[in-house]
Amino acid sequence: MSSSHLPIRECIGCGGKFLKSDLLRIGKQKDRIFFDPGAKAQGRGAYLCKNFNCLTQCVKRKKLNRAFRQNVSEETYQNLAEEMGRFCE
Repeated sequence: MSSSHLPIRECIGCGGKFLKSDLLRIGKQKDRIFFDPGAKAQGRGAYLCKNFNCLTQCVKRKKLNRAFRQNVSEETYQNLAEEMGRFCE
């Protein structure tokens, strides 16, 4: 009997561990931070639940600063929140 590997990722909003397919991905390439709906882009990534509370916690506590090891502008947080808001419950 073979068991297939299921990728598990941690939500940066609540800290919960979920299947990768159940989360939304935020990607970073060089100086560009963007919402990655297909979760296929190269570069560093951070994951969020499809829960609006996790999105607000991420913005409020500036969780992307640590995840991407750089200061993320308030404008970038707002753009991501608007773009990802339609995917959150």
